[in-house]
Amino acid sequence: MRNNFNVHEWRIDQIRKENQLSIKDISNKQDKMVDAVASAISKNFDIPKDGGLTGTIRVALADFIGEGITEGWNDKVEKIEMIYTTNGDLYSIKVNGEKQRGSDLNNIKQLIIDATGFDINTDQHAGKVAKFMKGLGIDVRVGEIDVS
Repeated sequence: MRNNFNVHEWRIDQIRKENQLSIKDISNKQDKMVDAVASAISKNFDIPKDGGLTGTIRVALADFIGEGITEGWNDKVEKIEMIYTTNGDLYSIKVNGEKQRGSDLNNIKQLIIDATGFDINTDQHAGKVAKFMKGLGIDVRVGEIDVS
């Protein structure tokens, strides 16, 4: 038997794994709801089904549910800086001046992607993401770095 086994830490890890599964389930259901509403709106009102429409629906759904992807962003996030390489690839993200690394970087990237419906890993949608975030009252800067 291991002398350094910590039951408390083991249980915390188990709870984290269970919560991650339920968060993924909720996210999958939310994605299906957003897609269904976007499809209906696009079909019935001749509005293109794009990231702007799905992002707007995500925010409205999050506000309606009361605990969504963007809840509290205005309280916690004042400034986001996204830096892209000259090739158009995401280089770094700073939140409130602090460079995001590791799991924090992955979490903020996924949060932005989920909230806006746009892939931020390339600069293709950077302007649309910035516009969305500015609509939440967040100061957004998009820059470029030469890594050649």
